[in-house]
Amino acid sequence: MNGFGMGLGWLIPILLIVGLIYFLNDNSRKSDRAKSAKEILDMRLAKGEIDKEEYEECLKALNS
Repeated sequence: MNGFGMGLGWLIPILLIVGLIYFLNDNSRKSDRAKSAKEILDMRLAKGEIDKEEYEECLKALNS
């Protein structure tokens, strides 16, 4: 029984490190999505697809 518990002792720190990496990577993807949404909004304004009022309204919705 002792040999089994000691053999899996290294598994817990590895799982914690993998979980931390996943958590940090997932948060960075969320901020990338917000940037790309703003970039799309900027491009739509530049192309004339939306006017300044609609741009500001959408930008306010993105930031809230």
